[in-house]
Amino acid sequence: MKSIGIIVGMLLAGQILTAQVRRVLPKPVHKLELGMSLEAFSDEYETLDPYQLDREEFRYRWEQDLGGKKGIASATFYFDDGSDRPLYEVILVYDDLRARDQWLAKYYGPPNAAEGTEWAYELPSGYPLRAWCYKNRLVIVAALPGTEWAP
Repeated sequence: MKSIGIIVGMLLAGQILTAQVRRVLPKPVHKLELGMSLEAFSDEYETLDPYQLDREEFRYRWEQDLGGKKGIASATFYFDDGSDRPLYEVILVYDDLRARDQWLAKYYGPPNAAEGTEWAYELPSGYPLRAWCYKNRLVIVAALPGTEWAP
């Protein structure tokens, strides 16, 4: 119930749209879902070796070289250290900024938050999604309960 109140409050404040984003993640990582468990993620990425996960203070991190597919050099995935270790943040490093900007224009539209510098939507799960660009990166986060981005 608390998350519904938070979402309603954000809607009233104009921070997220009621519409859902057309696609949350770009190819080649588009089959992944923010909120999926680390176990489900490792089923999708059979090459993921648990020993490749970097343990940080409150989360796990895994990096993947994407070799320039769709203009993306690499991806970093962050999982909360909670019970099912949900995927809650993805940072994509682009070697082709035009590819990033074209994908954002097609699937996210113009920035609609933070004075036109970020995107804010609702995930199909109902949780808030935020995205922004930083240098050659696209940062996409879900405000899942118990994660660092939770309101």
